[in-house]
Amino acid sequence: MSNLFDIKMVFTQIPDLLTYLPVTLELAVVAMIVSLILGLILALIKMKKIPVLKQIANLYISVIRGTPVLVQLYVTYFGIPMILKAINLKYGTNYNANGVAPIMHLSHWQLMNRHTTQK
Repeated sequence: MSNLFDIKMVFTQIPDLLTYLPVTLELAVVAMIVSLILGLILALIKMKKIPVLKQIANLYISVIRGTPVLVQLYVTYFGIPMILKAINLKYGTNYNANGVAPIMHLSHWQLMNRHTTQK
C-alpha cells in the first residue's frame, strides 16, 4: 500500500519551490501597495463626506467585505467575460470576451517564467 503523503518528496521539492519565492513576494508587495492606495482613497472619501462618492465608497466596501474571496475570484474569472459578451450582443461591439479571464491570470505565469528564465 502506498503512502498518502511522502515526506521525502516534500523535501526534494523545496529547491523548486524556493525558485518561485521572488514571484510570490513580488505579487504580495504589489497587492499590498495597490490595496493601501485604494484603502487610503476610500478612507479620504468617507472622511471628506462627499455625498455621491461616499455612497459609492460605502457600496464598494460593503460588497468587498460581505463576499468571500473565492466568490470574488469566480466573479472576476467568469463574470467579466459574460458581461463583455452581453455588451457585444447589445451594442454590436467587438470586445474579446474569451481572453479576459486568462489574461488576468496570465500575468502571474509570465512573472514566474521571467524569474525562472533569468537563472
